[in-house]
Amino acid sequence: MTDTNMTPTAGSLGTTRDAHAGPGRGTQCDPAGDRTPRTQQALERLTPDQRRTVWARMIERVDRDKKPGCWIWTGAVGAGYGELRVGGTVCRATRISFEIVNGPIPAGMVVRHLCHTPLCINPGHLAIGTQQDNMDDMAAANRGMLLLN
Repeated sequence: MTDTNMTPTAGSLGTTRDAHAGPGRGTQCDPAGDRTPRTQQALERLTPDQRRTVWARMIERVDRDKKPGCWIWTGAVGAGYGELRVGGTVCRATRISFEIVNGPIPAGMVVRHLCHTPLCINPGHLAIGTQQDNMDDMAAANRGMLLLN
């Protein structure tokens, strides 16, 4: 479902692990980790109305004209991926988008971009998989860096 008017699912937003994000930056979500109690508490404190507000904030930061079908994130970017602060925690916009639409991401899984566009947050372009699945996608699409000895 990729309707911008959708209602976030209960218990959605962030099955991720905190890592220190530096002074004044709050906590940082680890894209491939599990939730730690600190992040889990911050995300679970969100009411359904607050989740809808997060979704609305995300949609305001999307450009749908740059690449057909993609929802290109125009907000903050870190390490090439969109970032959004939720309850004092900085999380990847793709993970929030996926979880609002589909629910929690299982432990140890990553969000993969089926469109091969790291700034795309269109839930219809996102899928979960293992890190190996993600690397296989990258190789099949001739993306990433090839290291030669």
